[in-house]
Amino acid sequence: MNISNKIWEAAEKLGLDYIATGGGFDYVWREVGKGQNRAGIGRGVDLVLASQEDLACSPDTLSEPSVVAIYVNDPDWHEGTYVHFKTARKAMKFMAGVQDCWKNGVAKEQEATL
Repeated sequence: MNISNKIWEAAEKLGLDYIATGGGFDYVWREVGKGQNRAGIGRGVDLVLASQEDLACSPDTLSEPSVVAIYVNDPDWHEGTYVHFKTARKAMKFMAGVQDCWKNGVAKEQEATL
């Protein structure tokens, strides 16, 4: 795995996972939501930790400025929203705190009106 030990240890403590995309590119990763709702709209959200200096790389230290790329229903990671953080530690805490709105009932009420 091409993720620094310090980053990976902190990620594991937060319950995050990793993904290997091939070619030596590995990232701290979290999938939030799966499947589709009754209207056939996908629910998958990928959260991917990257270095702010180079989005193709994972950060090397916990204090490195970092980005969480958020891909909604985009398994190929073509179009994402990027949230910048002062440190990788803060970025990973954000990733760990994102809730599955379908799982906790917030979106279920909205789906009922479709």
